[in-house]
Amino acid sequence: MKKAIVFSVVLCAISWLAALAFQAVVGTPAPLGYTLFGVVYMFLPLIVALVMQLCERSTKESLGMLHFRPRWSWLVGALLVPVTLGLCALVGMLFAEPVSMAESLRMQITAALGDTPEAEKALAEINKVPGWVMGVGTIVSGLLAGATINAVAAFGEEYGWRYYLVSKLRDKKFLPASLFIGIVWGIWHAPMILLFGHNYPNDRVAGIGMMVILCILLGIIELYFVVKSGSMWPSAIIHGTFNGISGMALLWFPTGSALTTGMTGVAGFVAMGIVIAALWLYDRKHDNIFASTIEAKLNNEND
Repeated sequence: MKKAIVFSVVLCAISWLAALAFQAVVGTPAPLGYTLFGVVYMFLPLIVALVMQLCERSTKESLGMLHFRPRWSWLVGALLVPVTLGLCALVGMLFAEPVSMAESLRMQITAALGDTPEAEKALAEINKVPGWVMGVGTIVSGLLAGATINAVAAFGEEYGWRYYLVSKLRDKKFLPASLFIGIVWGIWHAPMILLFGHNYPNDRVAGIGMMVILCILLGIIELYFVVKSGSMWPSAIIHGTFNGISGMALLWFPTGSALTTGMTGVAGFVAMGIVIAALWLYDRKHDNIFASTIEAKLNNEND
């Protein structure tokens, strides 16, 4: 536990200093600059974890979790993300009126470009594609990206959260470990939210608390499939898929907010809570992961 706390404090300190330095040098970054910095920021947990492993002289794999052994549970975990998105959309209707993706895009283009030839051209292109095709295409592309390029970026974070920290909390039961990791993961996002409005551009202070809740809930789902499969890779895929398609909820509810209708808000939290409840009910009859220590279940998976 001590090493988990040291890692968390060191990582947050380095990450916050990096974000402050970036803002001091760049100010308000352009979208491309912010995206590039965001990718670098995502790899800080990996870098700090590797340095700590070198200091500990323990670079050997912990409990075999780096082994790349695809299992059906990886696919189930990834598919739960669009299922959660669908539940989020249903709950989101309690807060705002939904619109089609095509209509939402039309509204954004009109607001950004006004009555210009560029806007007319963009609107004409949107009108050529049925709304349901846009939705299905976005989900499919999100799943593909989640298992490939997005998973690579997410690996930088997940090596710290669902590999290094899990190895240091392996004697803890599933839910306490999930809670610790989720809180650290959420707090780690704090400078990105406060300085740049990450995910919560209009509610930066409240966004920190919301991000902690999000990371706890999403972290429970991710860690469940890590423990179930004995590998950290499904967490990178689930994380990458979430990043790829979660923004659809805000497209469906353009009059809503990230605090309510989005996957990062109340609707998303309720949806993830439903998924977690379903996992818990399944787990009671099959794996008993929720009631066990992480090490006991990972050792069983890697025997």
